[in-house]
Amino acid sequence: MQLRPQKRKKIGNFLASSSLALLCATTSLAKDNESPASKKNIPPSPLTEYLSPTTSAHKSWAEWSGEVGLLGYSETKGRVQAIEPALLLNAKLSDDQAWSTKLVFDSLTGASPNGALNSEQPQTFTSPSGSETYIISPSQQPLYNQFRDTRINLSTSWTAPLSRLWKYNLGFNGSTEYDYLSLGLNASLTKESEDKNQSWSVGLAYTSDSINPVGGVPTPLAQMRSPSQGVLRSGGSESKVTYDLLMGLTQVINHRWIIQSNVSLGVSSGYMNDPYKFVTIFDDTNSATLGNPTSYIHEARPRDRFKRSLFVSSKNHFKTGILTVSYRYLNDDWGLSSHTGEASFNFSLSHSWRLEPSFRYYAQSAVDFYQLALGESQQIPQEITADYRLGDLNTIAPGLKIIRKLEDSKELSLILRYYQQNGDISSFTPVGSQIGQDLIPKTDAYIVQMHYSF
Repeated sequence: MQLRPQKRKKIGNFLASSSLALLCATTSLAKDNESPASKKNIPPSPLTEYLSPTTSAHKSWAEWSGEVGLLGYSETKGRVQAIEPALLLNAKLSDDQAWSTKLVFDSLTGASPNGALNSEQPQTFTSPSGSETYIISPSQQPLYNQFRDTRINLSTSWTAPLSRLWKYNLGFNGSTEYDYLSLGLNASLTKESEDKNQSWSVGLAYTSDSINPVGGVPTPLAQMRSPSQGVLRSGGSESKVTYDLLMGLTQVINHRWIIQSNVSLGVSSGYMNDPYKFVTIFDDTNSATLGNPTSYIHEARPRDRFKRSLFVSSKNHFKTGILTVSYRYLNDDWGLSSHTGEASFNFSLSHSWRLEPSFRYYAQSAVDFYQLALGESQQIPQEITADYRLGDLNTIAPGLKIIRKLEDSKELSLILRYYQQNGDISSFTPVGSQIGQDLIPKTDAYIVQMHYSF
């Protein structure tokens, strides 16, 4: 059995933003029944209505709202499939105190790349447990087809005012799966201006991860061995800690326009490897077998990482609908830099129906230690990965959201999205039998999400 927390994170990152960003970068346009529009004697805008959370009309110790969702993710060619039901509950208490909790369950199956290079020869790999082997046919991408994983994630937060202009938020999140446990704490502080048109936020988050790979932690750079020889292990488990700092600003320009920006810093230390990824060592000297794999080694990544990112977004209400655009830049000391741009337009078809087409583009440069494969005559570096997710790549993701307004502020929505990822092999020069091979096959996926808000 192979479990791949990094694969799950790739999908998770694409589908939802971090809890810290939600805590620090989001602000309401109306508080204490005194919105910026009312202060300026401007009629309320549909934008304000669109951004304001829906609440239940039921009167009890709290005003309740929430959302039930179901996500389906499917990669083509028999690769990863995922089902993710989720439940979000919000309780608004008196004095602007609020509690929120979210429960998510992930179930993933299918085939996942093991990092090795395609070859015109059949390839035999040892499974993650080290107890069996699997064979890849000639010219096929090396995939481990027994990929199975389930995850349960719980996050909860509490928000309350410190004064008329200050409020705080405290949160906890935890997720568990077969070979991975993650626990985190976060806190943020927000200050609004006197006219409530501007708010500043600062947030901190701490995450502790425990990694328990199937069969144990493979020794970095160790050569893959057969089950009879036994996989070289450096231990049974590893750990990682991450600290994040986020500073954000939200500014209401007028009753039809709001902008948002934040800067974040992240420091991680500990085990960063994917324990299920290999790097191909190939023959680069013999003309008869030039390019053929001769062995495979386990990857090795640095044990420290420092990330920096900048995010800006704008939401405008026009007569025809609401336009949202955003841009995010990220780089780190591994040498990776990325650009993410996203735009959506929400417009009305009738009193009850709305449409929201969207488009997302992502591009990144490779980390400094990324090598698609390594020649046998080359010296093995201390740090190396062939994981295409850390290489040069770009993705596109067009989507469409269909929204149906129901009675009592309830809402039903359907999101359809297509996802395509393309790798870039320009940094690698194929030789011999590698020439003509599809060394980084593109990834195509379809995503369907259904949401019921109440």
